[in-house]
Amino acid sequence: SVSPTATTNYTVIATASSTGCMDTGFVLVTVVASPTATITNNGSNTICTGSSALLTGSGSGNYSWSTGSTGTSITVSQTTAGTYTYSLTVTSAGNISCSDMATYTLTVVTSPAINITASSYTLCAGLASDTLIATTIPGANYVWTPGPQPNNDTIIVSPDPIGPHTYTVSVSNSLGCSGFATVTINVQAGFQTPVVTPNPANYCFGEPVQPFTCTNAAAPVGWLDNLGNVLSSSTTYTPSVTAVN
Repeated sequence: SVSPTATTNYTVIATASSTGCMDTGFVLVTVVASPTATITNNGSNTICTGSSALLTGSGSGNYSWSTGSTGTSITVSQTTAGTYTYSLTVTSAGNISCSDMATYTLTVVTSPAINITASSYTLCAGLASDTLIATTIPGANYVWTPGPQPNNDTIIVSPDPIGPHTYTVSVSNSLGCSGFATVTINVQAGFQTPVVTPNPANYCFGEPVQPFTCTNAAAPVGWLDNLGNVLSSSTTYTPSVTAVN
């Protein structure tokens, strides 16, 4: 048997033992170089769930990936944490097919699941602050929007003006995996101090009293006596006057 490392022409000489006659034969053994398959990754061999990695193959010939692709590169991603192995077989082109296979192992880790809770989801305008608490991940980096806010899982906000206010937090763990969460705080019109205006403020004895007007108050309005009895629900009220001796 022969194991040539390059294309080689072999000669065979046969001699008849009885007559001494000779004959010569030739055989050409063609050696085709086997391809060398390799796989490289454009990033780390550890990725987060939901993210992707680009695996690129090299080697002269036709490509066949374990995913079924026949291109020079594949983009892979996983939604479940674990260890995943991808293989590439490179087969040389031509009448003689030689092949080589390479494998690449990718580790997928879980991205952090984030939630935000608020001490209150509805506030009165200008009267209160709110505490927002995101899921605690030891050693994680917290970026709140709108900012700037402290790099912490807990912040205190005072949303203004009236209307909905949405806060978002991005949390990145030590592996660089990120999770996001949002919360909406609704700011409503708060309590307004009513203003009572007598017109005029002072009267002479016997002079008729003009109506008092209540402004800066949300409906309903209630005029009460000193016993708590409701005298009127209108924004104006004309009080009765008792003479003072």
